[in-house]
Amino acid sequence: MAEIRSAFGIAFRFARQRKRWTQEQLAKASGIERSYLSDIERGEVNPSLQILEEIATALDLSLADLFADAERERDRRRVARERAGEAAGQPERTPRARAKATPAAEHDRPTLVAAVIANGDTVLMTRRRYAGEREMWSWPAGHLDPGEQPGHAVLRELNEELVVSDARIVCLLGEVDYRENVSRWWPKSGHFDRGYRMLHFQAALSSTRVEIIDHEELLEADWLTLDQVREATASFPPQLAEAALHFAGEAIRHVAARSPRSS
Repeated sequence: MAEIRSAFGIAFRFARQRKRWTQEQLAKASGIERSYLSDIERGEVNPSLQILEEIATALDLSLADLFADAERERDRRRVARERAGEAAGQPERTPRARAKATPAAEHDRPTLVAAVIANGDTVLMTRRRYAGEREMWSWPAGHLDPGEQPGHAVLRELNEELVVSDARIVCLLGEVDYRENVSRWWPKSGHFDRGYRMLHFQAALSSTRVEIIDHEELLEADWLTLDQVREATASFPPQLAEAALHFAGEAIRHVAARSPRSS
């Protein structure tokens, strides 16, 4: 049941985003509380058929369309899990075969995605705290699931963490390919002992109003200047702190280049 709730929540959220609506706008159109809509998108409740019909009507969809999207999302997740299981279940290679193959470290390094969002001379960052670790600032970010498109993953992670307005991908800013153990800085991330790869996408919002969804992990979401980004990432490994500042600056420059020149 949890699987279909989660799949339906993702399908529901993307249907809302295709209409370019915030949760507040959908709540007004459907007559359903925004907090309950948020619970649906997170897969935490089992909405009644009447509520689903009201949502579908507000989004100009049929119930069949919503359920079909949810089934496709559930199937995508199952395929991703099966692929991950097949990769994990490959027979052990002989030493000679391992020497000829791609180093195991490459397979153990996870791929992450991050949303870099600029507004004027600031960028959106989140302050979070993992159990047993100190507080830290970071981009809205998360893991890329097996078989998932990076752009899809960015929007999924962004909308799982925050209530944002009309999120869309602008461009790929670049990536960080970090090959050292990060457990020294983030003990809970010990499974990144061979580093990780993070794709940084510039995203845009139609409103600067941002609210936190994941209150268990996120403490704050705020717009930071470049100086504040530099201060917030001062405790990072130098390479990662430098990359964060670089991508923040690039996102701000892209927004400035697209803005009409003042007369």
